[in-house]
Amino acid sequence: MRVDRKRVAVLLFVLLCIATLEVHDGVDTDARLSRNRGIPLLFQHGEWIGKKAELPDVADFRLMRETDNETTGPTGPYYDIGYKWSGIKVLFIPVFTWSGDWCSYISDDEYLEASHEECIAEAQAAGIAMPSAGPGFWWSWGGKLIWLSLIGFFVFLKMKGAKEDRALAERQFQRRMQAEDGGDEADGDDGGGAGQIPVRRRRT
Repeated sequence: MRVDRKRVAVLLFVLLCIATLEVHDGVDTDARLSRNRGIPLLFQHGEWIGKKAELPDVADFRLMRETDNETTGPTGPYYDIGYKWSGIKVLFIPVFTWSGDWCSYISDDEYLEASHEECIAEAQAAGIAMPSAGPGFWWSWGGKLIWLSLIGFFVFLKMKGAKEDRALAERQFQRRMQAEDGGDEADGDDGGGAGQIPVRRRRT
């Protein structure tokens, strides 16, 4: 029984991807953690965060801790206008994104829930322009362009290899036909010479 190694490799890769599909609920606080799980080199899925606009480091844009009060003021981390989305990465390259939404960016791993209206109000209070929605060029188009280029490159190599194989087969066929034609001509020359009778000339 022959084993198809390519099918086995694809099956193992699919099983590996399924095995990394874990569910993580973050933390039950106002500040939530981004959720992306998997093997970074091969496959990642979950939630990512990006900073869309930087707010000034003032008390109005700083988180309150449980121990803070009106006297101390907020002592938590500063935050900026951010955007969170869910997506999939393969070999560090984005493949697909979905369910994007605005948030308050704290770090690449932490954010605060915020509506679009709240982000607009914060941008106006800070005197900055409201950024456009979306995860950015790398996630929206860059990764897809790389994958399309890789697929196109492999298709080109496949077509080029098939063309070279056809050309090689045609050359081998022509050589075989020429060899057969040369053999037939040699046989015809030998047969004609065997049927002739040599002529003797008399001396005068």
